[in-house]
This record gives sequence, structure tokens and C-alpha cells, in this order.
Amino acid sequence: REFMSKQLCEVFEGKAGIEGLTSAKLQDRAIAEAKASVGLFPADALFAVAAVDVGSGKFDVSFRAFDLEARSWWLDRFTIRQRLWPDGVLRDIRTRERIEDWSVLIEQVLLRQFPIEGREDWAMPVAAVGIDIGDGNVTWKGREFARRALLDGHFWGSAASPWSRVRLLQGSPSARASELSAPRHIDRDERNKLVKPAVPEYTVGAHVLKELALERLAVSDGGPGQCWFADGIASNYYDEYFNEPLIDGKFERQGPNESLDLFAYEEAVRLMLRPDRAIYNWSEPHLRPPWARPINLNPEGGDQAAPAEGASAAPAVPQSKLSRFDALNRRPKPDG
Repeated sequence: REFMSKQLCEVFEGKAGIEGLTSAKLQDRAIAEAKASVGLFPADALFAVAAVDVGSGKFDVSFRAFDLEARSWWLDRFTIRQRLWPDGVLRDIRTRERIEDWSVLIEQVLLRQFPIEGREDWAMPVAAVGIDIGDGNVTWKGREFARRALLDGHFWGSAASPWSRVRLLQGSPSARASELSAPRHIDRDERNKLVKPAVPEYTVGAHVLKELALERLAVSDGGPGQCWFADGIASNYYDEYFNEPLIDGKFERQGPNESLDLFAYEEAVRLMLRPDRAIYNWSEPHLRPPWARPINLNPEGGDQAAPAEGASAAPAVPQSKLSRFDALNRRPKPDG
């Protein structure tokens, strides 16, 4: 946090600012400040990330948009409990048993596109998704899912040097662990057999990231770190921010806490993207990093990469190949 404050000039209210903040108060503030409905990308935001918390029979999913000063907009939050099978029947997900059940994350999370406020026919892609595989019962399934997603073309950059859009996370047991470690590259399966391609996996300082998430929830002056909330997110998801209070320096879980965990993972993904790098030009949409460039949802009569608002021509945003999982979970794709 010292680095973020001194080097990145991101200043947040201290822990004292969290005192008195409750789910009800946060929801009241969300109603008063609501700027957009669920699934709409705000005009002031610059890029979107996603996070997934894996349970034995569900995926908890969250989406968040950020600007360059870590202001954020909670875009959507839902829980996936079933998958549509080829016979047309919805069946309960078993994340520990069936790799096929992970397929729902491709279309419902990784390929999600958010219509941009005030820009008809344009949408923002998900830059990357962070998936918590710290539960030892799902670790190897998560690694295999990430490997298959990479093979199916879900990356930024070139095939020779891909930047995977699926980022695997495991929380450190140490409360002193830094926010984000350098990635390990996993190239073995659960039988210790060599597999390709290798997939990146990070250890995150969950304790520090959750503290930071709570501090940001308390910011209400519009400054760096301020959070805004889409209209329509269910109240129980707000409750999850407050079901793991910090007591005597330790987080004590007292109920569902997935929203708090997901906010921490979203921040970890933001740090991986390093959006403040000098190589990026955020003043022009077509000069932004590829994971933050708007996508034309209605390319008929023109190139999807055609410049917006008078800008010069820009490289096309990389398009993912058809996932091998699609046949297991057929759903109509959005236009574009």
C-alpha cells in the first residue's frame, strides 16, 4: 500500500474509515449514487476485469471496471449453479468432478461484453479473469481449464507470445504476503505428466487485498479508490462484503464472503494488467492496450476495427477461436 500511495499516487482512506460501514449503508449509498444499470460499462471507466470464486457446486462471478486511479464500478455479480447439457437439460455443476462444467466460464464470463454508456453499438471486452483455485479439490481442474482456454485462443498478443486471459490465483496463508507474486508457469498435470502450453498461476496476498477492498468501499468523496455500484445487484451480494470482519488482525468468516474475496481477486487482475505503464496512450480509444479497446457490436457495412469518432485506423482486437467447450453448452451468442 505504501508503494501504491507513493509511487502511483493512489491515496485511500485508512481503516478508521471502515468503521460504521454496513451492508445497508452501502446499499443506500449505491442507490443514491447509481449511475448505470447492471451490465452497462460507464463512460468514465477504462477497462473491465472479472473474478471467479470456485465452490464445489457453483461459480461465484463478479465483474468490475476501473480507471487509472483505481476508481471502480461494480458491473455485475451472479452465481452459476447449473450447466446446459447437449440433451437440453440443466444439471447441477460439479466443479471437482467434471472439467466440462467449467465450460460455462467461457461464454458467461470470459467472452462477456459490456455495452458502453453513450456509445451505441460499442462494447468493452473483459480484459482478463482471475480464478481462485486455492481449494485443493479444484486446483487441477482449474489448471486444465486454463490450459484448454489458452489452446482455444483466449489470449492477447500473438500465438508465439500469448498473454492468457485466464489468470489462476491461490491465496497466501500469510497476512504479510504482498498483493501479487511473480507467476509460476504450470506445465505438469496432476499425474506429473508434462503438458503444453504452460499456464500462469499467481500467489496473492489475500489478507492485504481484502483490507484494501474494504478501505475502498469506504471511500465516498470521488477520489482515487472510490467504488460505484450498478443498479440491480442483489442485496445478499452486498452482505458478503461484511460477513468476514477483521478481528484482532485476522479475518473471521461469519457467513458467505464471496463478494469480498472477488473484489480482492479483481484488484489482483488489475495489478497484473499494469494499466499505468507509460507505453499506453489512454487519450485515444484506438491507442489503448488491446484488452481495453472498444468492440463494434454491429460491424455490418464496415470493419470491426474501424476507428471511432474520427480516429485513425486501429488494429483489430484479437478474436477468440470457437471454444471446444461450446458444443457442451450451446447458447445464442450476442450480436457481434
